[in-house]
Amino acid sequence: MYYQLNLEIIQMKKIKIILSLLLVVITNQLNAQFLNTIYSDTNILIKETDGFVSGFNNCDNDSGYWALLNDDVLLSHDKDLNNYYTIKIDTTVANMYFRDKYNNKLYSLHSKIGGGYDSVLDLETYKLSTKEYSLKKIYNNKLIYWSKDIFTKNHEFALLINEEDEGKYHTKNPKILILDTLGNIKQSSIINNAYCGNQYLLEMGNYFIFSRCFDKNHLIYLVNKTTLQLVDTLNETFAVAVPINDSILVGAYDSSGYAKINVWNINSKELKTYQFVSDTTLSNGKPTIKWYEHIKFINPDSIFLVYRTIGDMFDNSYRATIGILNFGVNGNLNYNYKFKVFKANADNYLENAIPTEDGGLIIDYTAFSSSGNQGAIIKFLPRDLNYIVSDFSIAINSSCIAYPNPAKDNISFNCSSMINNIDVFNIMGERVYRIDVKDKVKTIDISSFRKGMYIAKLYTERGIIDKKFIVE
Repeated sequence: MYYQLNLEIIQMKKIKIILSLLLVVITNQLNAQFLNTIYSDTNILIKETDGFVSGFNNCDNDSGYWALLNDDVLLSHDKDLNNYYTIKIDTTVANMYFRDKYNNKLYSLHSKIGGGYDSVLDLETYKLSTKEYSLKKIYNNKLIYWSKDIFTKNHEFALLINEEDEGKYHTKNPKILILDTLGNIKQSSIINNAYCGNQYLLEMGNYFIFSRCFDKNHLIYLVNKTTLQLVDTLNETFAVAVPINDSILVGAYDSSGYAKINVWNINSKELKTYQFVSDTTLSNGKPTIKWYEHIKFINPDSIFLVYRTIGDMFDNSYRATIGILNFGVNGNLNYNYKFKVFKANADNYLENAIPTEDGGLIIDYTAFSSSGNQGAIIKFLPRDLNYIVSDFSIAINSSCIAYPNPAKDNISFNCSSMINNIDVFNIMGERVYRIDVKDKVKTIDISSFRKGMYIAKLYTERGIIDKKFIVE
C-alpha cells in the first residue's frame, strides 16, 4: 500500500512536470507574437513588437523588468530580454496609460485637458490578480494647464500642477499635492515665489525638486517634503536629472551642441559643470538637435544619459540615432555609444531606460507613424570598446571666489580663468545687472541692490560658474 501510494505520488509529479513543460511551450508560443529579434551585435540586442512600448515604474520587489505594450499587455522579462511572460489587461474595463506598479496593482494618474483648459484629474487603478478596475476623480472642472507626478518612496503620489494663468507655459505659484494610493488628498500647498513649466519633478532626500524651464538663467527649487514649502534654490537648470544620493544631484541639457552636465551638492551649494562635445552636424550638413530624455545610474561612476538626435525637428526622416553617454560625477567620460534604430518618417520617442546589474541598460522606445506604431525593447551592454565612440571630452575646471560675502556696497570676483562677462540674477531668476569684463578680477557696485540673495553668473573662458552672494 505504501509502495503504491509513493508510485502514485511519483506519477502525479511526473504529470505536473509534463504539464509545466507544456505550459512553458504554450506560453513561449503565445509570447512569440510580442517580441521578435530584429538586430543584434556585440553591444546591442533589439527586439521589436507591434504597437507601442511605454515606460513602466515597477515599485514591487518581484524579479525581472517590466514594460507595457499597447496599454493592454504587461510584459515581464529578464536582463537579456529572454524568459519573459505576459499578462493581458482586460480592456473592457480599463484601457489607460498605466505607469506605476505597486502591490500587484497598476496606477495611472493623469489629467484630461479639454477646451478652455478645463480638465479632469483622475486616478485609475487595475488589480492584476482579480482584474478589478477603479477610478477616483481628484479634480473636476478645474483650470489645470499641466501636471507632473511621481510615485514616492513612501508609496504615495506627489503631484505638481498649475491651475491658473491660462495658456502660459511657465507659471508662478504652482501647487503641490500628496495623494495616497486610493486617490485621497493627504496634503496640499501652494509653492509661493516659484516659477515652473512642464518639467520633471524629483524626490531627493528630504526634498521635492523641480526646475522652472530649460533656460539656463532660471532656477531649481527645493521644496520640503514635510511642510511642502519652498526652502532653497539651486543655480542653473536641467532637461533631465537624477539624485545620486541625498546630497548629490546630477542634471543635463543640450547647450549648443554640447551635453552640459551639472553636478550639485545641495548641502554645500557647490556646483560643478562639465561639457561633453559630440558631432554637431549630420552627413547631409544639417545641424544635430539633441533631446536628453533619461538619466539613470548604477553608481556615481557609471551614470547613463540616454538621448536621441535629429537633424530637423520638422523633418522626421532625420530622426535616426540613439546615444548613450556614460560618465562619472567627477566629469570622467567612460564612453559615448551611438546606434541607429529610429524609423524614418515617424515620431520617435524614448519611453524608458533602466540600468541592469551587469552594467548594461534596457531601453524602451516607440515610433509613431501613419502606417502604424512600432515599438522595441533594447538591451545595451558595452562588451567591445573598439566600437564605442569615446573621442571627445571637455571638462570645465575653473574656480572663482566672491568677497566680501555678505556684501553691502561692492563685491569682487576673482577667477582662475578670464571672465568675459557677468550677469546677476535675483532669487526670482530676474536679471538685474550685466557687465562685460575681459579680466580675471572684477569689482561691481551693488549699493543700489535691494537686500537679499543674488546669483552671479560668471562667463569664463573655461565655462560658466555661478556664485551666490548676499546683500545686507
